[in-house]
Amino acid sequence: FPRAAAAPLPPLHAAGIRRSIMPSSKKDRKKAKRTKSDQGDEGGNASGFLSISCELRLALHPSTLGDPLQAVREQLDRELLRYDPQLDGVLVAYSDIELLGSTGRVLYDRANVLVTATARVLLFAPKAGAHLRGRVNQVSASHVGLLVHGTFNASLSRTALEGYDFDSESETWYFSQSAEDSSRPEALSVGADVDFIAAGTESAHGLISVVGVLPP
Repeated sequence: FPRAAAAPLPPLHAAGIRRSIMPSSKKDRKKAKRTKSDQGDEGGNASGFLSISCELRLALHPSTLGDPLQAVREQLDRELLRYDPQLDGVLVAYSDIELLGSTGRVLYDRANVLVTATARVLLFAPKAGAHLRGRVNQVSASHVGLLVHGTFNASLSRTALEGYDFDSESETWYFSQSAEDSSRPEALSVGADVDFIAAGTESAHGLISVVGVLPP
């Protein structure tokens, strides 16, 4: 991926969301809010990517206030390719950062200064029903692992592989039914490209994994 601050993004038509980074108190915490997208991304994004505008509340250390815009960029850089539960997706790229106002806030005895900025962001946030393509990078008797866009993890569990039989010698799942009666691939082995449908996502420690099922 190119450096996110310079990554070109398509025109955005989604309404903004509000997000809080490093909230100073319970009163300051804001849950992310989305409204319907003019592009229909909320209904099932085919590529898994979603472009939106957002409003960010960030806590800056006083030592960074000489260039607060750069401080905002550095905070976002640290979150690239990590899952953000408030954005409900993985931050892939951002652009068009602007600070709202020329002053910040200091609350109680905290040293950090709260500022508000707006930005355009590109997220990897596949919705249930999204059609994705992944390349198999792991095969076992319990699941098939894939990489989507060469970066994001996905998996097909054993229960999602109904109609397939696992061959331990070749480490391949073979379709046991007539291939003419289905759009499913005949074999699932390392290096194979597989079209699948997102059933949901799982996240832990800033990483995301797409739970997939094969098409009928």
